[in-house]
Amino acid sequence: MQQSFLQRLNKIKPDLSAKNTTVKVIVTILMIVLVNILKLLLKDYISSSTPFLLYFGVVLICGRYIGFWYAMIACLVCGIVAYVFFIYPADGFKLQQLIPIIIYVLECIFIAYITNEFKKALVAVEESEANFKALIENSADGIAKISASGEMLFLSPSIERIVGFTADEFQANRLRIFPNEKEREIVAKEFLNILKEPGKSVTVVHQYLTKESKLSWIETTFTNHLNLPGVKAIIANFRDVSDRVEADLKRNDFLGILSHEIKNPVSAIAMCSELMEMSLDTNDKELMTVLTGKIQNQTRKVLKLLDEFLTLSAFEASLLHLQYEKISIKELYDNCLLSLKATYKNEVILKGPDDIVFYADPFRIEQVLINLLTNAAKYSPENSEIFIDCGIADGYLKFSVIDSGVGIPKDKFHLLFDKFQRVRATSTVNGFGLGLYICSEIVKAHQGKIGLESEEGKGSVFWFTFPYKPGIIAD
Repeated sequence: MQQSFLQRLNKIKPDLSAKNTTVKVIVTILMIVLVNILKLLLKDYISSSTPFLLYFGVVLICGRYIGFWYAMIACLVCGIVAYVFFIYPADGFKLQQLIPIIIYVLECIFIAYITNEFKKALVAVEESEANFKALIENSADGIAKISASGEMLFLSPSIERIVGFTADEFQANRLRIFPNEKEREIVAKEFLNILKEPGKSVTVVHQYLTKESKLSWIETTFTNHLNLPGVKAIIANFRDVSDRVEADLKRNDFLGILSHEIKNPVSAIAMCSELMEMSLDTNDKELMTVLTGKIQNQTRKVLKLLDEFLTLSAFEASLLHLQYEKISIKELYDNCLLSLKATYKNEVILKGPDDIVFYADPFRIEQVLINLLTNAAKYSPENSEIFIDCGIADGYLKFSVIDSGVGIPKDKFHLLFDKFQRVRATSTVNGFGLGLYICSEIVKAHQGKIGLESEEGKGSVFWFTFPYKPGIIAD
């Protein structure tokens, strides 16, 4: 912050008001002696009124740096000395000569009083500035003062705790803290908007890069104080909100996953319920028993999913503790077909042997296949054929889901298994872009690999493999 001349002067000269009485008396006497010695040395060169000007200076200094009553003592002593030695002969006193002395004393009292009040005001300002400085330096938030042209006028030291840069380093790197042009444009747009409206505030949350190039989140509130006297700038308050934003993103991620995953078993339950209602007319108890079992099985899946996603990290945590069981290709195919038929009309054809028995987490492998089949149905013509190919090669069990849909651009392959990525060559299909991410995580948990082959306009083949362990339950 800029300081006035008097504030800088105050820091240069010592303040003796807190010293003991002896020190203050000695300093007062020394100043009186020095000013009178100066007068005596210059007696032949200065006028008789000059002593009063010199004494006013002594009174001013005493009032500012020692105390009001010490200024009064200096006033009295200097007045006597001036009367005796410089202005009037001591034996020739006349009544009218008292008037200048009275005026001198009154002037000294006024000077001492004004000086003392100035001292109190300056001390109050210094204490206020010290408190403000302490608040700024220890605040978790950062504060910046910015001119209308974007020049940084002030930056609080807390910037180092927030982004890792010192104030000087931040000044040199403030454009480089944005990870991309889009984030920079967002902040610049909001800053320009508030320039038009004095008193307006706007808050923007954006990404930034710390000194260690870590991607984090910052929340900045710009307030237009350009018309406020003494400020005349944009004030920016900013804070690190990475924990809050990441928690929100994580919660949204898993709510999206839950919504995506629960749709298939609920659709299967709805379809089985409709079939049961139809079977009541024919009194087909055998069919009703089968459908009841399937409804119970799908209901257990829903409950399992709900139980997992009650905590945000449950899905990922569950992959650390897979429940390996014996499962056959035929059983897996039937369960997947039931879930798919509840929503889509595509014909699903199993290629390869259906009598292979293997060990895996049946619930999770079924999730993978259902997601791949659902994707294939979404992006393929209605009633078109979808194939499931399976087989064993080099100690690995491999599944492939083959469709004749719109295909995928090759330059988008690397994005497919990230969260919230939908890169098929169509915009007519709704979804969260979570299915392939889920598949990828489950396959990785089985120590397997997942991939694809595709050509735009000619369909896609999504495949995944994992170790084939017949008769052995994996740890």
